[in-house]
Amino acid sequence: MLFSQIPRNRGIIQMIIIIVIALLILSYFGYNLRSIVNAPNTQDNFSYVGGAIVYVWNTFLKTPATYLSGLFIDLIWNPALTNLTAMKNGQPTNIQQIPPMIPPIH
Repeated sequence: MLFSQIPRNRGIIQMIIIIVIALLILSYFGYNLRSIVNAPNTQDNFSYVGGAIVYVWNTFLKTPATYLSGLFIDLIWNPALTNLTAMKNGQPTNIQQIPPMIPPIH
């Protein structure tokens, strides 16, 4: 009850206000973002970081991420989509009853 009255969109508005204030502060101290972003050192740094990210993705992360996404699609997404479509059409699903985690006490 108490949490239903809290607005959920405050985070994005707060972020916009912080960005505007940061831009005003940078302008006050005489920083020009266009010249900073277009500077050769900044461009070189972005190029280096971008190349490093691509290298790490291709060398270390691509194979496991592709494998895990295939598992997710095969084990979770496709069965869920099949069962939701069957439920929508009023047909029986192939969902099995999950046994309780704690055995009943007699």
